Amino acid sequence: MLRKEIMYKNGEAKRLENLTRKMHKKAENENSSALYSKSLAEQQINQAIALRAKHEEDKDHFEMEIKRYQEKLYEKEEENKIDDDTSTAPTKDAGGKSGEF
Repeated sequence: MLRKEIMYKNGEAKRLENLTRKMHKKAENENSSALYSKSLAEQQINQAIALRAKHEEDKDHFEMEIKRYQEKLYEKEEENKIDDDTSTAPTKDAGGKSGEF
């Protein structure tokens, strides 16, 4: 009886050892898969951050260009306004003699 018990215990120990090896391999595979996924996620996050930064930079550049063009347009409007005022303003000679209607 003691011999059967020892045989049973040895068989049980081998079964548990095999099960432990399988679980260890599965854990290693899951760990490597998780590390790969984490690395991929970090790359995606870094790429998204870089794209956001580039977008902000391009947006600021675009806004500065729009502001510059608006200033140029304003200056041209002012020049045209000054030119229009000087060309339509009456002169002393064009007004006729004083006292006449």
